[in-house]
Amino acid sequence: MSTSKSLVLALFLLLGLSPLIAAANGGAPPQELWCVAKNNAEDASLQAALDWACGAGGADCGPIQSGGPCYDPSSVQNTASFAFNDYFLKHGMTDDSCNFNNNAAVTSLNPSFGNCKFHSGRWKLKIALDLIGNCQKEKVLLLRIAQTCSNYGKIANITFVRQN
Repeated sequence: MSTSKSLVLALFLLLGLSPLIAAANGGAPPQELWCVAKNNAEDASLQAALDWACGAGGADCGPIQSGGPCYDPSSVQNTASFAFNDYFLKHGMTDDSCNFNNNAAVTSLNPSFGNCKFHSGRWKLKIALDLIGNCQKEKVLLLRIAQTCSNYGKIANITFVRQN
C-alpha cells in the first residue's frame, strides 16, 4: 500500500471512529471504565475472588506483588480492584467480566492511586488503533469495523483480512 493511501486510510480511521463511538454512547463522548471491588464486599470474599483472578483467571497480578507500583498490603480492596480491572479489560469489558461473585462493579471513577495506574476502556481503544497502524505495514486490509452497542458504547470487534 502506498504511503499516501496509508495516510488517507489512517485519517479515515481516526475521523471515522470518533462518531461511531459517540453514536453508540448516545452522542456523548466515550467514557473511560474500570472494574473495581465493591466498598461493601467482605475481605474474605475479595481475597477468594482475588486468588481466582490472579490464578485461573489469568489476570496480570505482577504490579500488586511486593515491590510493585500497586502493592498495598493494607487494602485488599485496592489489591483486588487492580486484578479485577485487568481481568475485565482482557475479557471484553462486559458486566459478566466484572462480577467476581457480586464483589465487583463497573465505575467511571478512576481508581488509580499514587504510582499505581489502572488501565481503562479508552486504553484498550488506543491499543486497537496501534494494532491497525502496525497491520497496515504488513499489508493487512481493514475489512470491517463492527460496532456492538452495549451499556457502555464500546467497539466490540475489529476484523482484519490478510491481503494475498
